[in-house]
Formats: sequence, structure tokens, C-alpha cells
Amino acid sequence: MKHIITLSGGLTSAYVAKLVLEKQKDAELVFTDTHWETEDLHRFLRDLEVFFNKRITRISRILLPKNEHRPRNKFDILVNDEMLKDGYIVLDPPKLFNAVGILGSNRSPVCSRHLKVAALLKYVKREYKNKVTLYYGIDHSEAHRATRITARMSALGIKTSYPLIDAKLFF
Repeated sequence: MKHIITLSGGLTSAYVAKLVLEKQKDAELVFTDTHWETEDLHRFLRDLEVFFNKRITRISRILLPKNEHRPRNKFDILVNDEMLKDGYIVLDPPKLFNAVGILGSNRSPVCSRHLKVAALLKYVKREYKNKVTLYYGIDHSEAHRATRITARMSALGIKTSYPLIDAKLFF
């Protein structure tokens, strides 16, 4: 079983990385890049690599070449030429919102679903056949989020852990 710490680029996920790496030295740090983050966030990730003396795996939602992409369901993305980079489809939040036809909000986590979760699930399936425990930096004030994440991941055979919720920590 592989242990993967999901990094958002924020304080809570960095703190969870510290807690988990104290017990699981071989845990992998994973950041899902939406191609919309600030340079300061990337600087912070580089600082974390130095602090933990560990490389962060960076993944992103780069889809198949345009001529191989076929929408499969109503949540799949319809591709246009603005999404292409070197012949591949690269999505960032504005392109995603336009393709799906909605405005981004915390009530409909389209960005997270398509750009973060989809990329993470593809990665853990390809690299570890879903035999992982994912650690999240969600604190006790957002425990309601953990319920949905756990349900989705457990349906795929993926274990989840929330060290800050377990410790009843608020940030």
C-alpha cells in the first residue's frame, strides 16, 4: 500500500505532509497543477521539497491529442482550439468553465472534479492500481468535505486519511 499526501500548496496540506512523513518516510508528495496557480505557490512547493528533502510529484489534467478525444458523457469536455497546446488538450479553470458552460463556484466543484480529482485518480490507478492511502489537509472545520471524498474514493478501493480532522485541529 502506497501512502500519498495530496498537496494543495497551502498550510494545512504542508502540515499534514510533516505529520505523515514523520511516520511514513516513503510517502509520496503529490501536487495536482491546474495551470492557474500563482508563482508564489510554486515557490512554496519548491521550499517544501527542500524542507522535506523530497521531490514533489506534479500531475495535471492533460488530455489526449485532439483527434483521439471523444466525449463520453455530459461531464466530459468538448474540445475547442483554444485548449490546444502542442497538439494536446490543456485545461485551466477558465477554459474548463467555458467548455462546461458554467461559472466556477464552491457550490459546483467543476474545477476540482475535472482538473484535480480526475488527474489524481488517473495517476493512482496507473501507478498503483488504486492500492493507496490518500492523505488530505482538510481541517476539522471542513469535516463535511471528508465524508464526500471518502465515499467517492472508497468506491474505487482507495483509502483516505484526514490527520487534522482526526486530531480535531482547526487552522
